[in-house]
Amino acid sequence: MYRLLTLPLLVSLSFATTIDDDAIYRGSRIAKTLCNVNKLPKNSIDRDDAYRRLKHSKACRNLSSKNLMLVAAYLAPKVEAEDLSIEVPKGAKCPVCGMFVSKYPKWAAVMVVDKKHHFFDGVKDMFKYYFFDGDFKYNRANISKLKVTNYYTLKSIDAKSALFVYDSKVLGPMGRELIPFSTQDEAFSFMADHGGKLMLFKDITAKKVMALDGVELKSDSKTLDVNSIKVLNSTRKVIKDKNSTFKKLSNKDINRLLHKLKLENNSSISTKDIKLEDINKSTK
Repeated sequence: MYRLLTLPLLVSLSFATTIDDDAIYRGSRIAKTLCNVNKLPKNSIDRDDAYRRLKHSKACRNLSSKNLMLVAAYLAPKVEAEDLSIEVPKGAKCPVCGMFVSKYPKWAAVMVVDKKHHFFDGVKDMFKYYFFDGDFKYNRANISKLKVTNYYTLKSIDAKSALFVYDSKVLGPMGRELIPFSTQDEAFSFMADHGGKLMLFKDITAKKVMALDGVELKSDSKTLDVNSIKVLNSTRKVIKDKNSTFKKLSNKDINRLLHKLKLENNSSISTKDIKLEDINKSTK
């Protein structure tokens, strides 16, 4: 009697920590004997996602929560530790902008080329490193890993299978961004609140990436438009110089300010066009 009473508790505790091979095996047996295999959800990103999809699919009617968890374990087998999140070394700098990536874990992306890890503080900079072979010289065929961070779950996902929300109202460390998700439900939920346009990896071009910085890029360009980027950087500098209140603003805050002033949409804007009253108004 004692063993029967404690068994559910032991199972519950095991799911709170790890999923072992026995749980996956038991889940497979339940799925094949008590569930409609044709309705079982596919391509779940993890056990929690599989559990939610399983309940919604109604493929396993009249199963207890415990047994549904076991089936979910079978549908979403073990996830390697390296796939849970992108671990950024403390001193790692983005090769595009030079910022310390570990300060922005929810925006982190990583590319592995010839066994060397390159970390980025946003998907936008990752794509700049990917597209502009005139600035960043390496063999693209030797890329063995390209990972981005799911905005909601903070888990790493393969960039080529991710869904990206382009140019939403949510700004990253470097301003307007491409924000990654694993599922359409996640992406559409985000867009309902923050706007933007849904894109796949194959839809993203160098021209679209640079448009996020307000730079109109020639379609055949293989290098970053350095002059236009310098204009944006000087715009950031003049905002800080206009008033001592802004001297301690971070780059992220400056990007938010530029976005509010809609200066990022015009790469040829003169810093003389920025008035102190406009800056004050935009930060209220």
